Amino acid sequence: FDLFANYEEKISVTQICQKVIGPKLKKVTNEVELTFAIRNAVDGDIIKLTNDIVITRDTDDDRNYVYSSITVDLNGHKIPMDKPKVINSYAFIIQSENGQLTITGNGEINCTKGGPYGYPVRVNNKGTVIIENGTFRGVTTVVYVTTGTAIIKGGYYEAVKDTGENDLRYTLNCQDKGYRE
Repeated sequence: FDLFANYEEKISVTQICQKVIGPKLKKVTNEVELTFAIRNAVDGDIIKLTNDIVITRDTDDDRNYVYSSITVDLNGHKIPMDKPKVINSYAFIIQSENGQLTITGNGEINCTKGGPYGYPVRVNNKGTVIIENGTFRGVTTVVYVTTGTAIIKGGYYEAVKDTGENDLRYTLNCQDKGYRE
């Protein structure tokens, strides 16, 4: 591959690294490493948990936004969320048209202590989530798709009532108009 073959074409540093280095396996042991690995991932990267990882941080800068096509291998581990006072707590947010998150590894993502609207996965802006297996628990919703695609191949899903008066529960909440037809 010739890095400078089309020198007039604008190319990002991430694209250059992807072509030179290629996708890789990133092992993570804690919340900071998980967020860093997701934020710096290139297409094809596999992020593999080596421990249970508790999600406690609650600012927008700490969220696990997915912008590339990656796999998170739970490797039998758990990702519990412990942010009871935060509204709209998500374990993963697929944020762009190029964002595709595949979840595998028969682990568990439990957002039932994530405050009102604690969801394991949210899909925006034509992103895609592929869930191969595992256990997923959320407050009112487990997988929330505003615009995009959810491909469910397996797993166990449970939506629990929030602590307020709201008793609405949607295990798979697909609002994209493509799911209405």
